[in-house]
Amino acid sequence: MTPRKHQRDPATATPPSESGFPLISNQKLVALYTAMLTCRLLERRMRAESIRPIPRLRGREAVAAGVALNLLPQDQVSTLDGSLLPGLIRQEPAAEDAIRTAFAQTGERNARARSGAPWDEALQSARALKCGEKKNVVALFSGLARAPKDVLHSAAAERLPILFVCHSKREAENLAAIADGCGLPGIVVDCEDAVAVYRVAAEALAHARRGNGPTLMECRQWPALRKPERRSRGDDDAVRKTERYLAGKGLWTMELKRQTQAGLERMLDRAVTSVSNGAHC
Repeated sequence: MTPRKHQRDPATATPPSESGFPLISNQKLVALYTAMLTCRLLERRMRAESIRPIPRLRGREAVAAGVALNLLPQDQVSTLDGSLLPGLIRQEPAAEDAIRTAFAQTGERNARARSGAPWDEALQSARALKCGEKKNVVALFSGLARAPKDVLHSAAAERLPILFVCHSKREAENLAAIADGCGLPGIVVDCEDAVAVYRVAAEALAHARRGNGPTLMECRQWPALRKPERRSRGDDDAVRKTERYLAGKGLWTMELKRQTQAGLERMLDRAVTSVSNGAHC
C-alpha cells in the first residue's frame, strides 16, 4: 500500500517529497475502512430500494475516503459529477443524517457540472480562503472531467489552496503531466489504494495550507498487474484490498466486518424508514 508518485524534475518536486509520507494511526486506518464500507453498503441499499439514478459509488470509495478524512470542518468540498461520497464521509459525526439526505436527493444531478461554473466557483472560493487566517482549502472532485488548463494556470499562478481530485481511465491521459505543464504538482495514485490516497492527500493539503499552492491528484487503476491477476489478488476492489492490508496489521477480522456492517445496516434502515415516512406525510 505504497503511494505512487508521478516522476517530476527535481527542481519542481511534488509535495510528498517535502517531508515524507505521514504515518497513519490505527484509528484512522479503521475509519478509512468504515467510510469505504459505508459507501459500498449505501450503493447496495440504493439498488435494493430501486432508487434511480444510482450515483457512481463503486470504484470511488477509496478516493473519497482518503481525501475527505483529511479535510477540516471549514474546508470546502465541490463535486462536478454530483458525487455523494465526499460530503457523506465528512459528516461522520452525523452519518445517519447524511445518509438520509443522500437517499432523499439521489435523483438530483448537478447540471452546472457541464459548464465552467464549478471550476470558476472553486477558484473564487480558494481566493477567499487564501485571504483568511485559518489556512483552509478547497477540495474539488472532478470525476472524469478534465480540469481546464486556464483554471490550472490561474490556481498555480495565484498559489491558491486547492486540491484537484481527478479520475482517469488510461495511463495515456497523463493528467499529472498536464498539471506539471501548468505549473502545479501532479501526482498519480492508485484509485483502489485508500492508504496511498490518504497519504498523498495529506501531503497535498498540507502543501496548500502552508501557502504553497494547488496540487492535482490523478487517480487511476495501477497498471502493474493485468486485470485477471488484479482480480485474483483482490486488487481490483478497494474494500477487499483495505481489508487485506488491515488484516496484515492485526486490525481486521471477519467478526469485525460483521459487527461494523451490522451497525451500518441498522443506520441505513433508519435512514430509509425516515425518508419513506417523510414521503408519505
